[in-house]
Amino acid sequence: TILLCSLYWDIQLGGELHKEFTRALEFAEDQGIPVLISGDLNAHSQVWCSPKTDRRGMVVEELMLQHDLCISNQGSRLTYQRANAAQS
Repeated sequence: TILLCSLYWDIQLGGELHKEFTRALEFAEDQGIPVLISGDLNAHSQVWCSPKTDRRGMVVEELMLQHDLCISNQGSRLTYQRANAAQS
């Protein structure tokens, strides 16, 4: 069993992750279920090779520490690139 979470954190929303998401993480942790998160979090942090850390990045960093999560990105390889050159 594994908990697979796909998460979109809308840039227009406030600085907190959805409560249901954090409850799901807590449930998985209590039950000893591994978690895989794939998402568009609109969060930047030097921890995952962004040039700067923003408020959302700090929220995600804290979440990672609280739930013993790790990053699976492949080095500095881009995971998103828009036609107008926006990338992350």
